[in-house]
Amino acid sequence: MVPERWIKPRPVEYEDDDRSAMKPFSVGPLNCPGRHFAWAEARLVLAHLLWELDLELISENDDWLRLQKVFIFWRKPPLNVRAIPRSREE
Repeated sequence: MVPERWIKPRPVEYEDDDRSAMKPFSVGPLNCPGRHFAWAEARLVLAHLLWELDLELISENDDWLRLQKVFIFWRKPPLNVRAIPRSREE
């Protein structure tokens, strides 16, 4: 594992790496036995973020639906949101 190869701009020694070839949990009979725990943890983190934050669309997203393009694949532009801590009134 070499995390430096993901930094932008890419270091010279990692310029030729094919980053699309990454398989974080591997595949086949010898794949990662902890992958289900990792996905469960990622879901918990996402659920906690959504519980604690309100998401608000940024005004530049007004045309987001219109800017999507479908050819063979569905190409979607970035959807920018602002995360605001949720106020809990009790």
